[in-house]
Amino acid sequence: MKPLYRENLHYDWHFFYDTGNGDTGNRGVHTLDHTRWMIGCNENPARVRSFGGRFAYDDDGETPNTQVVWYDTKPAPIVWEMLGLNARKGAPERPAFRRKRTSMIIECEGGYLTGGRGGATAFDWQDKRIEKFPGDGGKSHQRNFIEAVRSRKSDNLAADITQGRVSTAFCHLALISHLTGYKQDPGEISRSFSDNALMTEETTRVFDHLKANEVDLQMDQLTLGADLNFDTDKNRFTGQGSRWANMYQKRLYSPPFVLPNDT
Repeated sequence: MKPLYRENLHYDWHFFYDTGNGDTGNRGVHTLDHTRWMIGCNENPARVRSFGGRFAYDDDGETPNTQVVWYDTKPAPIVWEMLGLNARKGAPERPAFRRKRTSMIIECEGGYLTGGRGGATAFDWQDKRIEKFPGDGGKSHQRNFIEAVRSRKSDNLAADITQGRVSTAFCHLALISHLTGYKQDPGEISRSFSDNALMTEETTRVFDHLKANEVDLQMDQLTLGADLNFDTDKNRFTGQGSRWANMYQKRLYSPPFVLPNDT
């Protein structure tokens, strides 16, 4: 008889809602944190919507392994894309975004910047390299945290804990949109983003990506997340779908292991 245990428990806990937030919360929080810092976004988005699902994995994970999220943020919108499958079935390489395999792309008037924890590179719109910015793989960030723990002075931190709270909230908002959404065929998902050029591009990319991995989106449909408005001052969803979305802001706790009622 096969023993009942999970071989990768110490990592797979990410993929269950009782214990984790999937790769959106596992890996996405870092990319979203970098992106917010680069564009100067210091508060939660006023609106969020996603589409995605879990495809081609032979497991019992619950969270999406494929998800695209639109954040209505200032001074510029943010799109988070997670493609958990390889470029196509049987291929060793990961999918690319506009020929780039990177964790972050910041687009502006004169070109774009790519990079992440290991550094960044700026290009013009003809893909000519303008400047390269070296990174240290997060070593200085980790050192700063340890130094602040030792000094017990929050002023020594390179970033206040509030910044971590905002980046984490971005991940929760993405999954709440997903959890309050419905399965839809590709046509309906495309129509829902027809007024958004960037998300129209994303739907085409994701459909082609899943097709290359032999996923039949008529049989195994994507979830179109709820289009949710968020009051950044009150930290509450408002408008259509808010009743269900706000339910996901907290969970049912088992006394005495509870959190305070304040948000």
